[in-house]
Amino acid sequence: MTYKTAVHHAHVVLSLTGKASKYVRDLFDAPDNEVESIRLHTSEYEMIIAQHGNYTVVSTQQEVKKVEADKAAAAAAAAGAAGEEGKKDEEKKEAV
Repeated sequence: MTYKTAVHHAHVVLSLTGKASKYVRDLFDAPDNEVESIRLHTSEYEMIIAQHGNYTVVSTQQEVKKVEADKAAAAAAAAGAAGEEGKKDEEKKEAV
């Protein structure tokens, strides 16, 4: 994750946790009105946000299916590149 993306996520997360805490306090009575964590699941990643006092922990995880698809695509590209090199070597041998 780039620095710019991390700063953007931090800004959005702090805004979200502030608003979530405010609305949960308004909706529920005293012992049950504290937001402990927020879990967001998107098409690209999953984000878990936990806030305690003045500290906020944000954990992001790529979607498992996306990671597996990226690995498969990389493996296919590597196999394709190896196959093309093999063909070039064979062509060179035939030319000689």
